[in-house]
Amino acid sequence: PKPSSGVVTAREGKNAKLVCAAEGDPMPNITWHRNQQVLGIGKTMLLQHVNRVDAGQYTCTADNGLDPAAKAALTLEVLYPPDVQPDQTKVLAGLGRQVEIGCTIGAKPKATVKWHRSRGREVLLGDDVKMILENTTRNVLSLNMVNKQDFGVYICRAKNSQGIGEAQVSVSGVPYRPIIEPHVEWLSVGSYKIYWRITSFTPVSEHTIFYRKKQKSQRAADWRKIRIRETVTGDIGRMSFILTDLQENQTYQIKADATNSYGKSETSDVFSLYTHGEEYYTTRPTDGYFSFFQTSSANDILTNNIICAHNIVNIMGIIVILAV
Repeated sequence: PKPSSGVVTAREGKNAKLVCAAEGDPMPNITWHRNQQVLGIGKTMLLQHVNRVDAGQYTCTADNGLDPAAKAALTLEVLYPPDVQPDQTKVLAGLGRQVEIGCTIGAKPKATVKWHRSRGREVLLGDDVKMILENTTRNVLSLNMVNKQDFGVYICRAKNSQGIGEAQVSVSGVPYRPIIEPHVEWLSVGSYKIYWRITSFTPVSEHTIFYRKKQKSQRAADWRKIRIRETVTGDIGRMSFILTDLQENQTYQIKADATNSYGKSETSDVFSLYTHGEEYYTTRPTDGYFSFFQTSSANDILTNNIICAHNIVNIMGIIVILAV
């Protein structure tokens, strides 16, 4: 092979030429293989616009019909700038707690990695900030005893001879987006009790439920908004609310958000609830009730058990109903 080192280097997006010279009598034919697949024939193999998946070993075989055939291996190294992916784009933190933020780096050659704050200031390591994992592909920073100054955007920045790559991670006290549970209770005609979970390291003081009836026409109905002022403490809280006056045999879309002293969460995925008529619930055994639901992250409609309850439980707190 040429070069004699057996290693060919090319930048991503450029062409790479693999050369294999052979002599013999009669003159041998040269065939190129990779992963047991024939790529071409001839002394030279030209790979156009190579990318990182093209990197690896290539084999040239010289055969003139006289055993044994001669083989040589060449390794293609593709150089590319760092590709940086955050473990999470948003990380929940609480005062006095410990939090980890990390990123995964792909680069050739190996990149050097440093963490910066959003204004460009490099993160300095110390008692409260430690690098707990640092290798060629992973980098994890630990923030101990978080205080208000630790909230904000962190940038994982990687650099090599081919360029710079970076990814941002937001460390915040704002609650994670709520998760609406598939568990639903049918209470009476038009009344359904829904549940959702909230993750926050600071007490949640307000919850908002949005719902609307799904229209058959292309124009979507306006969301109705229900604001619930009730404090939930603990890292993971569970809330419930009774939606009333829902029409039978309709699909309703539901979503929620949560607010604490640091701000408002992102809105949950949309949850879809199908409301059967009263006869459906009163003529079947309790474990036979079901409806349909789905979230915006799922393509398939799933079946969901609905529990029948005959006593409506009022939720504590102040409820404000607004049209939006």
